[in-house]
Amino acid sequence: MQIREATRADRARILAFLKAEDPEDYVISWIGRFLAAGRFVLLLDGRKVAGIVHGRLAPDGSAWLSAARVRPDYRGQGWVNRLNDFALSTPGLRSARAARMLITHENTSSRRAAAKGGFTQATALSFMEWEQPVSRKAPAGARSGFARVSPRDFLESARGSTLLARQNGFAYMSFNGAFTLDERSARAARPWLWLSPASGPVMACMFPDTGERWMAIQAFRSNSTVASGLIDFARARRAESITVILPAAESARRPFARAGYTASEWAKRVLIYDKKVRPNYTRGLTASRGAAARRTRRR
Repeated sequence: MQIREATRADRARILAFLKAEDPEDYVISWIGRFLAAGRFVLLLDGRKVAGIVHGRLAPDGSAWLSAARVRPDYRGQGWVNRLNDFALSTPGLRSARAARMLITHENTSSRRAAAKGGFTQATALSFMEWEQPVSRKAPAGARSGFARVSPRDFLESARGSTLLARQNGFAYMSFNGAFTLDERSARAARPWLWLSPASGPVMACMFPDTGERWMAIQAFRSNSTVASGLIDFARARRAESITVILPAAESARRPFARAGYTASEWAKRVLIYDKKVRPNYTRGLTASRGAAARRTRRR
């Protein structure tokens, strides 16, 4: 057994592994974005890919670990945590002082593994979704009141957000991870910063490379004005669908439900796990050379 960083030459092997495990895995559609933004780490049994994890830096400089996958034959042996440890020791993530990941509430095995790996639950989030009716697409030039703003103006407007406080201070953007909102992360997220005099600040990304014009939005207020204002915003940006990130509380979701949003089937309650790590973390490099645990075969 071996753990190592993936190279560009491993792209086909990673895709073959993902398709064999789940042909509908979202990572397959986003493989180009994953490869450009960070690095995969591979668990290898000879030449066979037995598991993967992806690591990248989040906007605040923390490590965001995602796309953790291990073949059923190798589960229950601690390989996910060894993959995570190795990822945190690689040059791209070695400067991080914190590591975070997202786990759905129902995924009890991953939650147990996270706890064994030293992670604790930091916050719980809900995703609310809206889709553009085909017959109601916005005309070109439609206005929503949202405009891009500087990091300083954004932070000033976002200060005191009770929504962010309920998320334990963590903002979340799809694919980019959970991060603390400060000057560093606001500068890194500058293209995502929008502000409306009526609806307040939002972080919003467009993801046109997924085959649809999809927006992810981190809101900082939850009321009827914001909920309807974000629909106008999506229409003005000609988005076909949007996902809004909120605290996992009925009171936060309610205004959006009334405006026509629906709770995500898989992300009505998702958990952000967090742990502090030392810069220049090296535990994973040592672990990669250790003896492999006995392989458990499926029956």
